[in-house]
Amino acid sequence: MSLVKENPGPETPPLNEALAAMVRANVTAILARGRTLEQALELAASVLSWADHLVERFEAENPLPTPLACQAGCYYCCHNQV
Repeated sequence: MSLVKENPGPETPPLNEALAAMVRANVTAILARGRTLEQALELAASVLSWADHLVERFEAENPLPTPLACQAGCYYCCHNQV
């Protein structure tokens, strides 16, 4: 069972109104300075920064039930980029 609607319509509120408002304000501020390549790159960097922050926060608030046993020489890590 998915927690996300397949095709959320305009009536579907964001999961977190405060976060949505902050992101909207940030996008508006960046685009208010013009719609140039520089602003597009700044917007992309901003999105990556927000995503990184959200992932870090989620991981901090939701620890794994079993800790990962990562260590040097691990077969998985040695054969995959991490």
